[in-house]
Amino acid sequence: MIRLFKKSLILLFTPSIAGFLVFHGNFSHAQEAVPGTTTTSPSASREGVPARLPYVERMQEVPVTYFNQMDRRASSVRSTVNPQHRPGALPGADPAQRVIQDSGSSRNWGTTFLEHSTAAVGGSIPKLNNALAAVPSTSPYNRSGKLYMVFSNGWGSCTASLVGKGVLVTAAHCLATYQGGPNSIAKQIFFVPSQYQEKGAGTPTKANTNIAGPYGSWEASKWITPTCYTSTAGCQQQFNGVVGSNDIAIVLLKRNASNQLPWAAGIGYYGYGWNGFGWGSGSWTTLTQIGYPGALGVNSTNRGVSMIRTDSPSYNCYSGNNTDCPQKIHYWGSQQTPGCSGGPNIINFGNQPSIVAPATVGSFPNPNIVTGATSFGNFSIQRLGSSYFGQTNNFPLANYTGGGRSWGAGNVGALLAQACGPEGGQAAGQCR
Repeated sequence: MIRLFKKSLILLFTPSIAGFLVFHGNFSHAQEAVPGTTTTSPSASREGVPARLPYVERMQEVPVTYFNQMDRRASSVRSTVNPQHRPGALPGADPAQRVIQDSGSSRNWGTTFLEHSTAAVGGSIPKLNNALAAVPSTSPYNRSGKLYMVFSNGWGSCTASLVGKGVLVTAAHCLATYQGGPNSIAKQIFFVPSQYQEKGAGTPTKANTNIAGPYGSWEASKWITPTCYTSTAGCQQQFNGVVGSNDIAIVLLKRNASNQLPWAAGIGYYGYGWNGFGWGSGSWTTLTQIGYPGALGVNSTNRGVSMIRTDSPSYNCYSGNNTDCPQKIHYWGSQQTPGCSGGPNIINFGNQPSIVAPATVGSFPNPNIVTGATSFGNFSIQRLGSSYFGQTNNFPLANYTGGGRSWGAGNVGALLAQACGPEGGQAAGQCR
């Protein structure tokens, strides 16, 4: 979340604009663009960016009354799955194993659908022999990191996570202002996986000791947002200009100075799910949130640059009935603050333990599945929420394709199809 601009913050969306806008000079598309998506490329030189400090940790705040309404709905309505909105997921992968993790026993459901989270604590050998970096640099933590955005009037920071070899998912409000038009979209974006430290007025445009991450940093080549988000008309299924069904964005990363994407540097990527994957036939599950909140840190010297983990029960309003669920969202309890926006909401987080009877495999077994990117909240009651990955009024299709493969349903499928198809991500090895 970029600093939660209280309820006065407005989301920018335009369902009235059919298709998408591309800002890339002479780039030529061989594939038809995915409707409803907007692509942006860097428009500022590294030397021309404004001073990074002070910057804004972005986030959106909603009044307590919104969560009160959702609590009443959660206690009285059992969300029923629209039969046309079937849950699904694509698994993640780890370059150290070179295999897709699609089995094991890190589970959020038993066979009787009682929520729980069980994961092995051990990870890979830390990239740095440093206490602050040890855990963040292990898999699957290292698939998340801090995101820096350059705007025309300064810097902002959020959280993002890898869902491909060089593809990030984050929140749209991290990259643009709701209903703010194309000029509100970020000019440059940088990603620091596993960031653990920051000193002085460093800049993420280059690897240095001020912006400390065990893997270095990556600059973005393109970022894809819902067209409706920045349009004056806005997106459908919105509340108060803040809570919405499509606060999602995709970022493609350039190769670094060593000609590597994060995958080649030893960082895996999360899987992602849509249409209530992991919630089963009910409305509750347990999820893990990863973020870089500005008010929290390992100690007083690194607040905002410490990776923070939250585990909580989560309510998912994904009914096909717009009266019951006018916004397709889920929410959970969390102490995290602005800066955590865009961070992954993960089902079955952790490394899979090896199991033997009487341990059993439950339903929805896929580990490390991202189902949302943190979007909004109210800090006084420690409640956060995110847009639903899946079919919405603006992105109604059950499957979107691009780059010769399927990317899933709804908003997340459409944005990834655009990134990996017409924008060339799959052909360039950035996707999967």
